[in-house]
Amino acid sequence: MPDDNYCLNVNKTKQSITNFKDIIGDSVLENYDALVITNEYKNDTTHIISENSFYNFLKGKTDSKINIIEYRKKISKITVVNSLEYNIGEFILRDIVLPLFISYLYDFIKLNINKEDKIRFTITIDKKEKDNVCIEYYGSVDNFKKVIEETNNLNGLLDNDT
Repeated sequence: MPDDNYCLNVNKTKQSITNFKDIIGDSVLENYDALVITNEYKNDTTHIISENSFYNFLKGKTDSKINIIEYRKKISKITVVNSLEYNIGEFILRDIVLPLFISYLYDFIKLNINKEDKIRFTITIDKKEKDNVCIEYYGSVDNFKKVIEETNNLNGLLDNDT
């Protein structure tokens, strides 16, 4: 059982991959299983794109079976936080790839993040027949491992009414 030092929110959401069809193109999106949202800041003198290490990890895997596309969300300000937290990112994915996505996420965490470090991510699961679900996690890597085990790779969170 995870200790009390983590936060797991599960909610219904209207967010879906198809919300981006006007921006990215419907014919393009139909070829992708997942979308990563990265931040892009631009003014007259500065242009910063937040790099997502997990997205790069997935793109670099030659055996990856998840087709993922990046959407760069325009932001108007940058906030710098002095924290020992690793923000893995915000993702929207089709429900069919959730188990594989979680497996890759777990591999990425094992390779790149210390077990006592705090991690944060948001995953929206785009379900065809039911309400979409948004899962937000903040806590230690150790607690995340326990949550994964107890929820059958987060699949157990999708079966309940939220």
